[in-house]
Formats: sequence, C-alpha cells, structure tokens
Amino acid sequence: MAKDDGDTIRSMRSLALVAIVSACNSAPTLSVVVQHPDGIPVASTEVTVYESATLACTGVEFGVLDAAQLEALVTADETLEPGGATTGSLDGISRTNNKVIVARGFDTTGALVTAGCLQEGTISGTESVTITTIAAASVALQPSPDETSTIVTATDPSGALIDGRAISWTVYGPAGSMPASSTLATIDSDGVWEATNATCTSDGSAAIHIVPPGSVAGYAVQMRVAWATSPAPLFTNVAGPTVVPQALPLAPIARPCAIRHSGTTQRLVCVDSTNTATDYTVSVTNGAAMLAASNTQAAPTGTVALVSVPNNGDLDVYAVDDNGNLAALFGAPAPTNGGPAKCGTLGCIDDAMVAPACGNLPGRIVLHASSGLDTLRLVDFTGTYTPAIPGNPFGAGKIYDAGCIAQLEGSGSPTQVQAIVSNTAVLPTNIAVSIYACNASGCTADSSGGAAEGMRGSTVGFIGGTEPRLIAESVDATGVVLIELILSSTDGVIERSRMPAAAAPTHIVSGQFDTDGQPDLVWDVASAKGTAVEIAYSRQVDDEPLEALSSAGSAAIDDILVGDLTSDGIDDLVLLDGSGANVAVVPIGMPAPSSVTADPPCSP
Repeated sequence: MAKDDGDTIRSMRSLALVAIVSACNSAPTLSVVVQHPDGIPVASTEVTVYESATLACTGVEFGVLDAAQLEALVTADETLEPGGATTGSLDGISRTNNKVIVARGFDTTGALVTAGCLQEGTISGTESVTITTIAAASVALQPSPDETSTIVTATDPSGALIDGRAISWTVYGPAGSMPASSTLATIDSDGVWEATNATCTSDGSAAIHIVPPGSVAGYAVQMRVAWATSPAPLFTNVAGPTVVPQALPLAPIARPCAIRHSGTTQRLVCVDSTNTATDYTVSVTNGAAMLAASNTQAAPTGTVALVSVPNNGDLDVYAVDDNGNLAALFGAPAPTNGGPAKCGTLGCIDDAMVAPACGNLPGRIVLHASSGLDTLRLVDFTGTYTPAIPGNPFGAGKIYDAGCIAQLEGSGSPTQVQAIVSNTAVLPTNIAVSIYACNASGCTADSSGGAAEGMRGSTVGFIGGTEPRLIAESVDATGVVLIELILSSTDGVIERSRMPAAAAPTHIVSGQFDTDGQPDLVWDVASAKGTAVEIAYSRQVDDEPLEALSSAGSAAIDDILVGDLTSDGIDDLVLLDGSGANVAVVPIGMPAPSSVTADPPCSP
C-alpha cells in the first residue's frame, strides 16, 4: 500500500497505516493511506481515529469541537516519523461504530502544516482508504473599511494565499436570542447558531457577513476556517440597539431618575430643576426606544435624589430632599418621615440610594450627609431613621453603590450582609473604597479596612445569585479586570473570580439581560471615540463569560439605571448624561432590525 521506505522518507508523500479490528469469525482490516501535497515539508504524520455517533469531518475540520472534546472521542492514534516504519497499528477501533479518521502533518518544529479527514462506517473484509491532506491555514481577521463585514485571509505554511478555502462561523448570543435570518443561519442550540453554508476564499480572502441576533443583545463570533493552524480569536459586538438620546429637563443632581413599576405599568420617573417630577412611558420601534411624558407631579423643594423602593413586586418612586425626608410620587404609599431633620445637625443630605434587602435584613435607603461632617444614615422604606453609621468621614459626597455581599462565617457557612461602598479619599486620582457591612442596628466598617487588594479603582458594583458578590476594578498582566469579591469574618476580602474589561469602567450595574435567570453585568468605558457599553452575560464561551462591547457614543454617561421598561421580562438600560440632560433607553432583548447580507456559498 505504501511506497518503499526510501521514497517515503525522501518526500513523505504517501504513508500507510493498517488498522486491525476483530469480529466473531473474521479479522477485517482497514488500511489508511495518507497523501500530502507537494511543496510542503512534512516531518511527521499523525493519524487519529475519533468515534462518535454524531461526529462528522466538519466538526474537526472547522474546529467546532475543541481539543478537550476531541480527546474524549479518541479510540486510536499513531504517529509516523522519517526513518521509522511506514506502517503502524491503529489498535482499539471498532468494526461498526461511526469513525472519523483524521491525518495531520507536522513540520520539524511540531507546527501543523497539513491536514485531511474522512468518515468511515462498518469495516468488513479488507478495506483501504486514502486521506489526501491539504495545507493548514494561518488565519488573519480584519474589519472591512465600512465595518459591515470581516475580511478573513488564509495563507499556507509558506505564506502564500490559499484560494478556495472554506470559511464558516458560529455566533454565541445570550440565552433566548434568535438569529436575524432563519435561512442564512442554522440554530445549533439555545442562543447559538452557525452559517447555513460555508463561503470560500478568492485570492486568499473573503468578506464574511455573519448573522447577528435579531434583538438588542451582545454576542460573540467565532470565525471557522477549514483546517486552521489555530482557532481565530473571538470578536464581539452589540446587535441592533439604536441609542436615541433625548434631551430632558433633568435636575442637576446625582440621581435625577428612577424606575417605577405598578402591576403591568412600567415607567421612568425624572425630576427637573423646578422640582417637577415627570412620569415617562417607553415605546420601542425597530429597536429604538423613545420616552413620552404621561403625567407630572410636584416634588419637594431641595430634592437631591429619586429612589425606587421595592413593594410586593412593584417599584415605588420617592423623592428624597436635603433634610432626608421622603416624598411619595405617582401613587407610592405615604412615608412616615420619622426621626430628626439633618440640616443643622449632621449637615444637609446630598445623595441617596437604595440598599436592597439581604438575607433577613430588609431593604433601606442610604443617605449621605455633608456640609461640615460627612457621614451616612439609613432610612427604612417607611421613612424611619436608623442609627448613624460610625467610622471615618467619607468626603466628596459620593456613595459608590450599595448591595448584598456574601460573608463567610467561622464555620464556613455563608450569610448575606448589606454592604455600602463609598470613597475615603477626596482626590479622584487616589480613590480608596471602604466596605461598610450593615445589620439591623446599623453599619460598621469592614474589619479588613475596606481598601484591601483589588479594591482600588474608579467604581464598584454588586451582582446577585446564590453567592452575592462585590465587583471591583483591578489590573493584572492582561490589563483591566473586574474581580468578584466576598467577605470573610476572619480573612477580610476574598476574591472568587475575575473577568477582562476593555478599559476601566465608570459605572457597574447588574440585571437580567437574557432568559437564563442568572444575573449579568453591564459597565461603561470611556475612550477617545466616546463612551461604549460592555455587557457580560453569565453564559460561558470557552470557559469565559460571554462579553460584548458596543460602538462608542459621543455622550458621557453619568449614571446607569437597570429595570424592565418594556414589559418583556428582560431588564433594559437607562443611560443618563446629566451634564447634557440627555436620557437614552437601551431596550435589551427587544426585536431590532439587522441588515443581513448573504455570502456566496462555496462552488461545488
């Protein structure tokens, strides 16, 4: 079956392996002959047999299965090198199972230079198959000048352009997402689809148009070039959103808007500089959200923030004034406003936000008082004050965030604590954040000092789930990362995991941005081209969270609100640009038009 040894060693053009399989009364054999293309030096040839009822050559050729998945399917493997035998034994393969036989050629450095595949079923008698390999492709990706497609270039081991090489792709969208085209994409699983037809390179390259999600969603793309030397890097985008900033008469305060839910009514409430609160409806057309005023109500003089208070599945909106009093807006229950006024005692209130319920601890409103003595106070949702939070002065009038965080007790069993994170340094170039863990009687500074490793950065956030965590910014050798932290009663701050970020975030929020029921993250990053939004789903792609970065917009973002404003069960984003008094709603998960271009399929 093979050429003589001298000829084989000289050119490595043809090698033979004999596979011996057994049956009850016979010993069928399978000979595998490998033929490599001329002009590509091959130092060794590896023939591998994968057995699986569903595997096909395309699963290996296009790298649909990764190395670990393929390794689990190996039933036989043989490597032939120059100077050695030209035949080997593929022991262990079955007689009847579906077999995918792959031949790979390597150069003297161990780099893949050729590859080929065939599929074989039942072996009966003496059979011989030939695998003719082709040059392995090095892949380069480049966005087209108009950024509507991706130019994929394939070159062989010598650097020459490869003509006629097949290119496919896989899109990873969030749970529940669907492709924008049902003919150009074939659904593989929930939120995952691939090209219905492969496209081939012409003169070494092809402009590839993938099919994005048909809704406002982040997604990742894996370009798949047949017999690539290594997988092409993932790239991401955000599909569909038409971000329409609307100029609203926002009050010049830190938190001028809040989300209101009342049964099936979903509203955005904003207050202006005349202390007039407006209830806005949200409508979505072709992926663009627009706000329309539906009602107005007077807010108290000296309003410093609007807050959304949970109430049996609804969200009630209250205005908080500079004395720390609550004023009900648009049907919210009247508060008691019990407790002493703050101005003239601890200083006027200049910021307020909600700390959600954590474990057995009810939700409360956090007030920041300044003008003489920076401190924090808590108010329950009826308007009754709790004891002041002791500790160092906060300075700069800034509450970063409040949320739930898991704390490990001495026995190792986790509990949930209410945490408030604020800055302890005035200079923004040297911000250190402190964690204040709260209980029913008040809050105390975390024993770790709060400003532990990984706790320096421009902002923080919280994410829920079975183990609520604090999200903080850090930097390692890969660049900016977001780290997930919990507390320990004995060891302070404990890092649980980390994920990459495109740049240092300004705001970090969490919500339900797909249908899997798991919390997801969103943050904004600034660049020379403007502000972009990065989303990280709980879904994993290559053992990392599915992340996507939007195109940069021109407006700065002063705050991000999260909530369902479109009644589809998926949270939306509200981007507030207080300096420009602009508000933009990003309707996550809502249908959005996508222009999909059909790429020509490979010629037969």
